[in-house]
Amino acid sequence: PYRSSADGQMAVLSPVVAAPGGVLTVVTGRVLGERLELLDGVAIAGTLVAVLLVAAPGGGVVPDRRPLLLAIGAGICFGLFFVAMAQTAAASGLWPLVPARVASITLALLLAGPDRWPPVRERFGWVVATGALDMVANLFIVLAAQRGPLAIVGVLSSLHPVVTITVAIIWLRERPRPVQVIGMGIA
Repeated sequence: PYRSSADGQMAVLSPVVAAPGGVLTVVTGRVLGERLELLDGVAIAGTLVAVLLVAAPGGGVVPDRRPLLLAIGAGICFGLFFVAMAQTAAASGLWPLVPARVASITLALLLAGPDRWPPVRERFGWVVATGALDMVANLFIVLAAQRGPLAIVGVLSSLHPVVTITVAIIWLRERPRPVQVIGMGIA
């Protein structure tokens, strides 16, 4: 998701990351036999509509394909992560995060390569803070996925673009389009 956000507009790409993961968890939850109440289904549908509205390109703008495809790929990976964590037993606690974190750090180091490290050194504090916040988010996701219906946990987790867009508006001075504001309101 970070590469896609760096290559394109964060307020558009963040919801694109969220949508595939949300859909994947709902479909997987249903395949695994989760039963949802009517109100659950309405809320899930509303959440997915909100994410799509927030992701809608504006004014005939066609987003660059590379960041868009990276965002979709990241969303699928997030969904698969939620599905995998939901398959762990509550008795395993937070231990499933250990191999997940080792694998993600190893993969990130391999993909980044040594030529990417100098900028990281300059912003090491931000990198550590981001990693810590990411880990806290993963802790909550694992605990929720072990205890609640995958469809609901996955869809609620897909609401993260509202926070990302708010940060992009405040920090990066991005301007949300009216359809994005409506999507944020529905979320």
